[in-house]
Amino acid sequence: MAKKFDNESLAAAIDAGTVTSENLGSLLTAGEITTDQLTYAIGYVAKRHVPAAAPTSGTVKGGMVVEIRGKRLHIEMDLETPAPSASGKTLVIGSSHGNVTTSAMLNGKPIVIGVNAYIKR
Repeated sequence: MAKKFDNESLAAAIDAGTVTSENLGSLLTAGEITTDQLTYAIGYVAKRHVPAAAPTSGTVKGGMVVEIRGKRLHIEMDLETPAPSASGKTLVIGSSHGNVTTSAMLNGKPIVIGVNAYIKR
C-alpha cells in the first residue's frame, strides 16, 4: 500500500484527532506511514500536546482539581452547602472564590481558572 501521509498531513491529522497514539501502530502496519513518520508523529505529539516537564494537574484552594486529559480540561471541585450569593439571587454550591492560578500548564504557561457553580433560589 502506498504511503497515505506526508509529515504535514500527518501533523494536521493528529491535531484533528483522526490520528491518535492508539492508531499509529495500525497505520504503520498498514503501510500508511513509515517508521520515520512514526518517529516524527511521536515527537510532534510530545512537543505540541504535552509540554515537557510541565505538570498537567494539580489541586488548588478549596479542593479544586484541574487536569488536562488529551485536549480536554477537567475541573473537579467539592460541593459546598448551598449559601446565598452576594446578590442573594442564587445559592452558591461551589466556587474557586475568584481567579486561581493552577499548576496545570498549557504551552508552558499556568492555566488560570475562575469557577462559580450555583442553583436558583
